[in-house]
Amino acid sequence: MDEASRDALGLSATEAAVLMALLLHNGNDAAAAQELRMPDPMFYQVLLSLRERDYVVFGAAADGSPTYTVKVAERLTLKTEQQRLQPPTHKVVLRPLREQVVMVARSDQNPVRGAARAYTFVFGREVKNWAVLGKMVNALGVDATARLFLEHSLDAFDGDPLYELLPLAVARAKQDWRPEELGPAEPSRREQDAWERRAFLDRMEKWRTYLRQMELGIDPFEGAQYRLRPQQVEIDRRQMQADLDRWEREQRRRR
Repeated sequence: MDEASRDALGLSATEAAVLMALLLHNGNDAAAAQELRMPDPMFYQVLLSLRERDYVVFGAAADGSPTYTVKVAERLTLKTEQQRLQPPTHKVVLRPLREQVVMVARSDQNPVRGAARAYTFVFGREVKNWAVLGKMVNALGVDATARLFLEHSLDAFDGDPLYELLPLAVARAKQDWRPEELGPAEPSRREQDAWERRAFLDRMEKWRTYLRQMELGIDPFEGAQYRLRPQQVEIDRRQMQADLDRWEREQRRRR
């Protein structure tokens, strides 16, 4: 019995072997066990399982000897009929149009050819000017280019949409537009310095408030925020001293 038939009947390899041996020996269990060279306890345990599941029926032969009738053909017919009557289990997956157009654009390893497929998918026409399309992909990336096509899919174009959408793609690129597939851009050194300077000045405002409190005899490090987080006291004391030293150095350089 092949694997497909075993799967259709829901049988293990051992159960299938016992059934085939019984068929070969016309239901004679002793001959079947001898044919398989299977220990009797194991053979009859499998046979009992097959009887309980109605794969074989115990009875008597014409001469009165015990025999087993194998019902493989009936079970196969029943299984086939059940499969025929069972409704198909196809799963329908619905995706938003934005996802569909991006999937089309990513269907080719070459980003320009992928964008061309997205262009045809959206506008229903073939790409004629590949140079223009290449400029758009280089500026925006393939995903953003495909979404740009979709954004303007209902626009009324006088000619080729690529020519009219190219200026928009270039303008987006000049506005620090970054293709989403490249991920977020790393901040420039100038931006990092500006953020650090802003944080330093904010801390200095805080330390000036602390210094005024100290002049009035108030310990700012005994406030409620430090009672809840006592380990923060030492951290802020060190940061305050470091910032005050930095401020002093900057003032000396300006003199």
